[in-house]
Amino acid sequence: MRRILSLLPATLLLLFVSCQESHKQVPVSLYRFEQLMFGTPVQELPQRLYDEAPHYHGTLLNVYPDDPRYMADIAGMAQDPILREIYDTISLQYSDLSWLQQELSEAMGRAQVLDSNIRIEKTITFISGLLDYTNRVAANENSILIAIDQYTVPSFAKYAYFDLPQYLVSLSTQEHIVPDAMSTIARNHIVMDETEAPMLLDYIIAEGKVLYFLDQVLPNTADTLKIRYTQAQWQWAEDNANQVWAYWLQHELLFERDHKKIFKFTDDAPKTNAFGESAPRMTAYIGWLIINRYMSNTNKDLHSLFNQSSHPARSQEIPFGIQLVATHPSAFLSCKYAPVPFGKHA
Repeated sequence: MRRILSLLPATLLLLFVSCQESHKQVPVSLYRFEQLMFGTPVQELPQRLYDEAPHYHGTLLNVYPDDPRYMADIAGMAQDPILREIYDTISLQYSDLSWLQQELSEAMGRAQVLDSNIRIEKTITFISGLLDYTNRVAANENSILIAIDQYTVPSFAKYAYFDLPQYLVSLSTQEHIVPDAMSTIARNHIVMDETEAPMLLDYIIAEGKVLYFLDQVLPNTADTLKIRYTQAQWQWAEDNANQVWAYWLQHELLFERDHKKIFKFTDDAPKTNAFGESAPRMTAYIGWLIINRYMSNTNKDLHSLFNQSSHPARSQEIPFGIQLVATHPSAFLSCKYAPVPFGKHA
């Protein structure tokens, strides 16, 4: 191998090494708390939790084997018949999560090539009790916490999917786990102004950054999975993005901070009510277009992108190629890179 490499032209060798580096894997340990909790006899749980507690130190999952109230809650959950049925379903559907560990390792390898500050060392799965869909995945600086039961909901028609709306049931499948996890990691690294309520424009740019990140770290994942659209919703977004953009300009919504006015454009609902049968979260789709176009016209790295603000500067220009001729939203007249005509790869 060394002899073959020595015969390669320098430029080809550099390309070979770069490709190898861009596909490196970062070891990500996997800990399955649901197996520990439901697969251990109740009388043995305190000792098992005490032995395993160091693995969870510094993660988002609290383990307190010396706390009697905590242990009483854990023992009660471990014997709950519905939770045990959920665990049995997980044991069948996700008996082997080596594929998850592998995919996350590959994605994190790509992420660290882009930004060495993004470091995830542990993945922890657990049973949440299906109580909070919005927090099905959480992350901190070194770990990901995945409520694996949230990705078994389609198997529980007899419980009416635990009252989860059908459009969310369709987003609760195995193929959504890795994109959801990597999206959560991206959001943890995107800098947002927390001094006041976000504008619609903040949502547009932030979600565009997330999806751009997914393009880089999950290159073989379908766009519809990254943005969590059906094929019909994707087609609607492609066909109607100009209409949505015009609507935001006409109603002066880009700088709107009133959550009630902009929620319908950011919600996971099956459609955007202002447009009838349509795609949800058009902030994400249009933000994706803007950031993709912007990054193709700049030499910024991922760390700089994640730290760049979406707020107007004194130069009357919003970053990411969107320009104003005055600071008032009614003067929003044009967009330098986005979105006329729209098209993800335009």
